[in-house]
Amino acid sequence: MGTCPVEIRRSRGLTQQQVAERMGVTKGRISQIEQGKISGHDTLAR
Repeated sequence: MGTCPVEIRRSRGLTQQQVAERMGVTKGRISQIEQGKISGHDTLAR
């Protein structure tokens, strides 16, 4: 994939909470995506 989601988020100066609010999901869901437990693509498809 190249750059991991956490690196992208941090390079843009965003917290997990800020990303979660923008995506309409929970902070816990962002954590799961960053840890590779679930696919970010699946979350975006909803």
